[in-house]
Amino acid sequence: MATSIPYEPKTVALLVIDSTSEMCVRCIFICFTKFTYKWKEVLEVDFDFNVLIDMQESLRKEVIDIIPNVKSIVKTCHEKDIPVFWTQHGHRNLKFDGGAVGRWWGDGSIKWGSDEWKILRELQPIISRSSTSIDVLDFVIKNKTRYDAFYRTELGSILTSLGIETLIISGAETNLCCEATARSGFDQDYNIVFLKDATVTENEEMHKATLLNLEYGVAKIATVTEVIEWLDKRVN
Repeated sequence: MATSIPYEPKTVALLVIDSTSEMCVRCIFICFTKFTYKWKEVLEVDFDFNVLIDMQESLRKEVIDIIPNVKSIVKTCHEKDIPVFWTQHGHRNLKFDGGAVGRWWGDGSIKWGSDEWKILRELQPIISRSSTSIDVLDFVIKNKTRYDAFYRTELGSILTSLGIETLIISGAETNLCCEATARSGFDQDYNIVFLKDATVTENEEMHKATLLNLEYGVAKIATVTEVIEWLDKRVN
């Protein structure tokens, strides 16, 4: 099957955000790569690419069907020596770091350091240093407190230091953390790719609404298979 992603990958890194376990501040994972991007066959520029995923233990019933896709894309990135970055959402004190998210979810918010805060047990075994390169390492970002993974975290500075220009979004929930991060990244001039079969929310109607809106003016919508086929073009 021919991939529909119009990029030629060259150098890659992966970031996984909020693979923890509570209400609506989920796990997101980001994968970076260098490629040539052609937008509507008009603009051609070189830039890096990232993938974001969002998964949590309290969402187990909701996200169970996309866990294999998340593991698949992470495995592919590891095999290709693509750095992986994980984030965990949590609050030490809602009064000081909860903001509107804390007021909205109240007692349903994730407590920093709790069992619910931990990365999903299915994903923990794949957080590791590359077996083939001593300078490729998985990183864990533990200070995410909003839907937007950029908000008061080191994500932006890491992406800048790596020269990243494109984000590929996956995880849960489609219309909260995933969409908020996609829009925030777009407003910071990142190019966005959104994985439709590795994102999920409470119902299909909300999921499709986000895909429809993002495709109109924010993101390229793609499948995990398309992304993996695209990464297979990468020359290490």
